[in-house]
Amino acid sequence: MPFLSEEELAALHVEDLIFHVVGNTEADLRLMDEVAATDDDVAHLTFFLQRLRATNGGNLFDFISPSAVRNALAAIQASPATFVDQSKELARAFQNTHTRSTVKGVFLVMRLSCNGQALHAMMKYDHEDVLTYATEAAEGRSRAKVSRVLNTFVEKGESIQKSCIIRLTDGGGEVCVRDRSNRKDISEYFRSFLAVTRRHTPAGLTQKVVAAARAALGKVADELPPVVKANISQRIYEAVQGTNGFDPDDAVPFLTAIVGAIPEGSSLPKAFAKELARERIDQEAFDFDKEAVRRPPRRRIVTAENIRISYNAADQRLIREYSRDGRSIIEINSAQVTERDDEPETSTPSRHRPLSAIKPVAE
Repeated sequence: MPFLSEEELAALHVEDLIFHVVGNTEADLRLMDEVAATDDDVAHLTFFLQRLRATNGGNLFDFISPSAVRNALAAIQASPATFVDQSKELARAFQNTHTRSTVKGVFLVMRLSCNGQALHAMMKYDHEDVLTYATEAAEGRSRAKVSRVLNTFVEKGESIQKSCIIRLTDGGGEVCVRDRSNRKDISEYFRSFLAVTRRHTPAGLTQKVVAAARAALGKVADELPPVVKANISQRIYEAVQGTNGFDPDDAVPFLTAIVGAIPEGSSLPKAFAKELARERIDQEAFDFDKEAVRRPPRRRIVTAENIRISYNAADQRLIREYSRDGRSIIEINSAQVTERDDEPETSTPSRHRPLSAIKPVAE
């Protein structure tokens, strides 16, 4: 689920906002004492609140101890009058932590409120050079006058290098992070600056996605072709092994790896999205832990007559399936039949062919 609900986003209010200039050298660091809006304050603050919508779909982390960032935000929360001074300390720490290749920009700190709860946000915004133009008419001719504007904030999300929304808790806090340089995790220097750890491990996330996929496929089973329903576990396993990672903003490639092309109007993507939300990982992007999903140890064949054959996946080479005269033929290449017996009747009787009717095939 998103870090903040739509209702919470709508109620989000900026109590304090400031930014400081950061870059790849100490000379680039410029600390501000205040930020004065150049236009209507409401529009000015709404611009930055809108940028947080993308951050709200980030990955979830928790503070570890000690964390200078957590301590600074706790000080602000306890005494809002310290906001400017603490924001400067945060900017210095960010400047000292990041790599020398970082693009010059601004480090923005916000103190937020939402329905009585205190929140915090930080962004690293890259400087963008923008061309602007004005039209003018002279002597019956129209022309455009182009000029260059430096140090601008633009709406496109790519300009936000890193951002986070933070909710403090007793002794810790949870952090929703969006990192442009590493959508599936977080860059090492930003992790070090925040002093956070990923809430869900790649193994745990992988297992949750597999569970969500299995549940979604079960709910839309009527839409699936027989060839897919016949070996869902194997298909999920192969999809995980053949896919680098998972992005909830683009989940269709993973589903396609399981079932093939998804018909227009299929309810599978929506069912999958609901199951991801149920697992509370619908905002988590990550690399699959391929060891977290084991190859299905057993395979099963069930015929229309309810004849069932179960075998180890490693013995696949001993099973041959083909069609003849509209019938499915199954051949078992066995060294020897070791058991031949009747089974007691169950509440749901199955039809069994005697093993004597299954002819071993010579190698």
